[in-house]
Amino acid sequence: TSGDLQLTEIKNRTFYGCTSLEYIGYFPNISNIGGQAFENCTSLYQIHLSDMTSLKVIDNHAFLNCGELVLSNDVFPASLEKIGNSAFRNCKQICRGDGALLTFAKGSMLKEINADAFRGCYDSNPYRFARLNFEFPEGLEYIGINSLAESEFSTDKLGSKIYIPASVITICEGAFTDARIR
Repeated sequence: TSGDLQLTEIKNRTFYGCTSLEYIGYFPNISNIGGQAFENCTSLYQIHLSDMTSLKVIDNHAFLNCGELVLSNDVFPASLEKIGNSAFRNCKQICRGDGALLTFAKGSMLKEINADAFRGCYDSNPYRFARLNFEFPEGLEYIGINSLAESEFSTDKLGSKIYIPASVITICEGAFTDARIR
């Protein structure tokens, strides 16, 4: 729980490898989640991104290998500008549950989804449903190398189409390599 904390940043490697950390509370003033801040927090299952209304950057490897992390039906805040390299890589449960949907808040300022950002967000267990399902926000300019590789995702509510906004300037090699588009 956040209590009365006025926390504005979670620095690089702050909780790196904290295998017993399970939950991150409500921190509306956070502007940056640093590189490797929660990397290898294998028990981390919940964070409320939608309540981080000042969040601008989720840096490189921020949630790398947080295999239990669930963001089902959560909203990336409009203030978010950058999702760093491997930020959510190997987060196999990122969208657990039938019809799970990650969205970007109206007026999203997101410009970059960097290399490997959502790579490996796929659970091969046939009894679990884990699929990224979000619409790329208008204004997005950059989709990095392998950013959605080896993931299962779609960008429409029916799970059948990919919508790339006209604002996208660069789609890097391998952005969708081995992705399962459903």
